[in-house]
Amino acid sequence: MEIDIYKTAALISIATPIVLGVWFAITRKSHLSETYYQEITGSYGGFTEAIDANIGVDHGGFLLRIINIDSNGYFLGEFDFGESKTSVLSNHQFATQQMRDGIYICLGQIDHQIYTSEDRHPMKAYENRTYTGKFYVVDRLDFQFKSYNFENYIQLEYDLVHYREMKVIELKLVKTHREISQLPAEITVHKKIGLTNDVYDMVQWSAFNNFKNRYAQG
Repeated sequence: MEIDIYKTAALISIATPIVLGVWFAITRKSHLSETYYQEITGSYGGFTEAIDANIGVDHGGFLLRIINIDSNGYFLGEFDFGESKTSVLSNHQFATQQMRDGIYICLGQIDHQIYTSEDRHPMKAYENRTYTGKFYVVDRLDFQFKSYNFENYIQLEYDLVHYREMKVIELKLVKTHREISQLPAEITVHKKIGLTNDVYDMVQWSAFNNFKNRYAQG
């Protein structure tokens, strides 16, 4: 069977730009997602509503550290949750009592999508590029991965929304897999960016007693 050179050349000329277009789209998607995920790692802090208002909590705080994230948006981290209460003593001095204090391990995943380029006001949430995902509180990482599924170690499951320009992460509790120490149902944290009055620093000093003693590098 003879090969029609002209038809073959025509098919190649048609297919080439299509293949190049698909390759460019995949490459661009990969580059944009990699750039985005690099922005995720870091420290975040936010104040929380008191879990039990009856105990007179003054400050509740959530300090999240996202340590690493892979090319598919899966991340590993840890967070501190604490609530403190300030009392006035008889000699007019203040005393801080730590009502809750715990360190937890978390895993999660954020989905990346491509947005059109346009001017966005960083302090207007509705103009921000938003990305959704999941946030899991787990009880350990040294689980028997050959014998048990990851799901066996999930304690709490949150829906996650990331506001890219604001550098804010919102968490909303959607499922309790196993009971642990109480954590807030809704959490909003702001990324530490190095300002003098970073939210992270304010939470650290007001919601935790002697937080600096916990880590060598505060």
